[in-house]
Amino acid sequence: MTNSATRTIAIIGSGFCGTVVATNLLRSADGPLRIVLIERSTTVGCGAAYTSRDYPFLLNVPAARMSATTAAPLQFLEFAQTRVPTAGPDDFLPRELYGEYLCSLLVKAQREATDILVEKWSGEVEEVRRLDAWAPYSKLGITTTDGHSLVADAVVLAVGAPRYKAFNVAEHVAHHPAYIADPLRAATPPAGKTLFIGSGLTMADAVCASAASSRTLPVVNKFVAISRHGLIPPEQTSFKPSVIDQEIASSLRLAAAISLRRLTRVVRSLARSTEERGGDWREVITLVRHVAPGLWLALRQPERARFLRHLHTFWDVHRHRLPTAVRNRLDHLRAQGRLDVHAGRIRRIVPQGSQLAVHWQPRRSTDLRIELFDRVVNCSGPDYRITYSGDALWRTLLRTGLATPDPLHTGVRTSAGLELIDSDGAPTPTLYYVGSLLRAGFWEATAVAELRAHCERLAARVLAQVSHSQEAPAPRQRTSFRQPRALSPF
Repeated sequence: MTNSATRTIAIIGSGFCGTVVATNLLRSADGPLRIVLIERSTTVGCGAAYTSRDYPFLLNVPAARMSATTAAPLQFLEFAQTRVPTAGPDDFLPRELYGEYLCSLLVKAQREATDILVEKWSGEVEEVRRLDAWAPYSKLGITTTDGHSLVADAVVLAVGAPRYKAFNVAEHVAHHPAYIADPLRAATPPAGKTLFIGSGLTMADAVCASAASSRTLPVVNKFVAISRHGLIPPEQTSFKPSVIDQEIASSLRLAAAISLRRLTRVVRSLARSTEERGGDWREVITLVRHVAPGLWLALRQPERARFLRHLHTFWDVHRHRLPTAVRNRLDHLRAQGRLDVHAGRIRRIVPQGSQLAVHWQPRRSTDLRIELFDRVVNCSGPDYRITYSGDALWRTLLRTGLATPDPLHTGVRTSAGLELIDSDGAPTPTLYYVGSLLRAGFWEATAVAELRAHCERLAARVLAQVSHSQEAPAPRQRTSFRQPRALSPF
């Protein structure tokens, strides 16, 4: 039961960020509180990344670095060992197991919390709006695509990674049965010859899954991957991240303030000297990753644009690495002649019966090649340009001015406190975002190490905000907004 003193916090999305924010709210809240988790799918804590699938996709980070809380760095490993007693700190464990871990955190926090009501709603949110634009802590109205509504004191957008990029060259085949826009569906059905657009982590997972599903076929499948540079991520190693040297961190920030060229030179020099001392270049990448928000802030806008044009791909391929087993599997497929990786651009995709004819141009060549494929899989990665988003919620937030894209289209603009920046350039103190679209302000915002810290700070800030707003005069509410009615629980 709730009363007038109960504050409502709505969390849209219950993947990693939504679940971790809710868990931290449950652990820290004092007093009557209502938490509403709204999820478009039927599972809390998994999202697309950690849900159960036929193929056992692996995490690409060792178990010892995957804790969802900064206070207990080995928490996930300890949980995993209750399911897999032989699991070690350097093991790359199944993503499904990580989904179970996240769900267990939420269940435990909910069981130990007092005077807090948690509701789990199934539905897709299409609108979030302020009920009083002039109130400092205006309540927010939420409407779902099926017409249900809710009034909240604070809303956290944790809607997960953006959808995969849509290609103009593929618009005429978007509904062709041989074109697969979601790479997680790549394993089925198996086919004779498959093109994977992209050569990063997503391609690696899709190729391994497809190769596994084709083992019982009487024919040998052929896989081709085409990306702009034709680079496959290197394997992870068991290097131990070193303590951040503040002097080195300061030199990196100084280099970034001068130019991208200077910063690149310093990073390469650090990598060389580290290897000369018998170390691992991955140590330097990890160091840069930890100070990335400061470096991104230090870079001037033209230098950020230059990074996106020339170095983005090279940073990603060294930053996001593969488990050894996955990299070895790709190398084995290449040695067998079953996987070819090319650098080039897709120029055109044309239906040809049940197949697709792909016109592509090799890198640094004027030749145009045409190949027939039984299927084409989009493994290009998430599209961070929210102005092109197909989600009803983002379209509404942009149209009403509650959200704005950053000028370089790397994500959504937020304040230091993770409030969305509106079209007037001001933060909305009751509307927050956490997730990979934070790249716009922090650059590194896709891995557990960064996101768990954001989630912890955000939970503390939201609790402080709703506590402060409780003491402030009640905002004027628009009488035209419908009162909330219950949604179907999942």
